[in-house]
Amino acid sequence: MQIHDDLLREMSRRQVETLLENLSDAIRELESSIVEITWKTKNHFSKVTPDQKEYLSFLERRYKKILTLYDNVLNTFYESIGNTLSQTYRYGRSISESLILESGMNIAGTPIDSKALQVLIRDAANDFRVAIKQSKMMFQTYFKLSKQGALTESDLSKAVAKGLLKSGTPTASKKNVIELFYKSDFSKSQSSRILSPRDKDSREFFIEKFGKKKFEKLERLNSKLLEKKYIQILDRNGNPIHFKIESYAELVTRSRITDSQVTASIEEGTRAGIVLYTVPGHNTTAEVCKPHEDEIYTTDLTLAKAGVFKLLTEKEKPGYHPRCSHRLFPLILTNRKLFALIASRSNEKFARSWFQKQGKAIPERSVA
Repeated sequence: MQIHDDLLREMSRRQVETLLENLSDAIRELESSIVEITWKTKNHFSKVTPDQKEYLSFLERRYKKILTLYDNVLNTFYESIGNTLSQTYRYGRSISESLILESGMNIAGTPIDSKALQVLIRDAANDFRVAIKQSKMMFQTYFKLSKQGALTESDLSKAVAKGLLKSGTPTASKKNVIELFYKSDFSKSQSSRILSPRDKDSREFFIEKFGKKKFEKLERLNSKLLEKKYIQILDRNGNPIHFKIESYAELVTRSRITDSQVTASIEEGTRAGIVLYTVPGHNTTAEVCKPHEDEIYTTDLTLAKAGVFKLLTEKEKPGYHPRCSHRLFPLILTNRKLFALIASRSNEKFARSWFQKQGKAIPERSVA
């Protein structure tokens, strides 16, 4: 009995070591690609050449390859480790049960749980999938943000989070973001920079902005307007736009809080099996925000493809706007109300079909 147990443990140990090595290879390839693109980006921005087409083409190719490598890491886990561990467990359990039957006794004195390890493997696999997905999303965000300037997504998120932990309001977060802007090195950024009327390098910009006579008058009066600092960023078309540091910090802070709230709503809703989300109306005056008023979105592709609800995508996710306070909330409904809502937007036959596929109990006909 002991010999069989030892052999089984040794077989499992060697299989796991082999599979972990396969996973390590995939991760090493991913890491080396990320290091390469970071190194290339750093060197490029330290000395920008007049013709950037070839370089930008390289970045796009590496960007796509890294996204593919993320998928490769995930597939390596699912296609080998997860399945093999489950198979090894089933094989080992079969051997153990046979030995127990042959010996006529259960030495451990406990029942053999045939589902325990499968559940653990499933949970571990889900955690691994979520980690890879979030890492992939972070890299995509960083890639987009790196085209804007010197700050990373994580820098901004940390500044906002620390402020919220300190006071529970956006005020402290805004102060942290302002400090982050002042401390950051924008010297190598080709798209973002901090401007101040007091700086010699920026003086011409403000003379053009205010007019020479007005600017010189402000200087003579030692006006507090000249104490203001501005940040330059590029818009979607590559044109420079300017914000007061305080205004931009407010925008960044509230945008980050809104994005976090929306992401948290979706994640918690997904865990609870919720597929509908709503943006409560509040009579916004912002044209860009009006389409979200009292809208219901879904993460379920079947409902979206049938035109019952709009699919919740990055484009549809409500963001922060200075003249609105949109928030996304999971729409929690009883089966009875959910069935009635889907049926009212499609028909009872479709609602029944969708409920059956979801494994939900179909309410009585009278509710539809």
